[in-house]
Amino acid sequence: LRVVACEIGPATVYTGNVLEVRMTVTNPSQTTLYSSDPPPGYIYEEGVDFAAAGFPKIQDTYRFGIDYTSNNGTVNPYRWGFGAPLVPGEERDVVGYVRVKRRRTVTWTASVVKEYVRYLVEDEFPRRIAVADPPVDPVPPLDDGESRYFSETGHNVPRAFARYWDANGGLARFGYPLTEAFEEVSLTDGGRYLTQYFERARFEYHPEYAGTKDEVLLGLLGVELTVDRRTESEFRPISRPEGETGRIWFPETGHTLGGRFLTYWETNGGLPIFGYPISEEFRERSRTDGEYHTVQYFERNRFEYHPNYAGTKDEIMLGHLAREALILRGWLKGAAG
Repeated sequence: LRVVACEIGPATVYTGNVLEVRMTVTNPSQTTLYSSDPPPGYIYEEGVDFAAAGFPKIQDTYRFGIDYTSNNGTVNPYRWGFGAPLVPGEERDVVGYVRVKRRRTVTWTASVVKEYVRYLVEDEFPRRIAVADPPVDPVPPLDDGESRYFSETGHNVPRAFARYWDANGGLARFGYPLTEAFEEVSLTDGGRYLTQYFERARFEYHPEYAGTKDEVLLGLLGVELTVDRRTESEFRPISRPEGETGRIWFPETGHTLGGRFLTYWETNGGLPIFGYPISEEFRERSRTDGEYHTVQYFERNRFEYHPNYAGTKDEIMLGHLAREALILRGWLKGAAG
């Protein structure tokens, strides 16, 4: 087994976010190589090593892992398999994550081990990583000529994000910025992007699309925040309703959209802004205001029906999904009770 490339990052990670190791490996031998769990993409919680997480060593299997200076415990405590067997001549990209908790600056290194046999790569690709407090506290305006300052929350918004905010609904659709812009690993596609959290959305800057309409994209917060709810009845896909009018069924996700929510979706940006529906309508309690609302989740947001504002522009509101994501991460406080 040979390591073609490896990168550990970002250089600064905020508590509650993930550190990523991305490795390209190839099998130059004439023998198929087998690995063991966890699979690529698994997220370790800092302090819980592979054995404690239920992934013990298995004789002769290959895994890649990371370690850090000052570690006095298990060597390479976070290890991942390569997924499917690696056949002769195959090259593959693999990735692993650790959700960090402790504020500190240490050097991380990567290794590849054949369990109970030997290390093929040991303590290589060093990267100095700083774990810092989250960028949610108000800061002074930047004097760089490239940012817009929002005094309401005390955050600077880069020019590309400010342009997108202005052109696609501004305050009503996205809310105020809740963080500074920072590099973050996307758990949707594994990329690293300059991101910024607003009350209702996460902006992601994609330099590969610079100069196009996709230069700034909205993160799939609806998908990310409901990943553990897929078995709930409201999130399970349904078959196309027979004989029902006034509702659209989306085969892409197996969910329907109708009534006030359909009207709002169609007149306020549709698929590029909100994505497909990923649930049916149901009632739930909001983490931000503590109230119960009729809601429906979409890939990028959540619609809320507010009957107290019937007949006004606020009858349908967008949920504060980005704020909720930061509450769940421990960066912000949620509703009491």
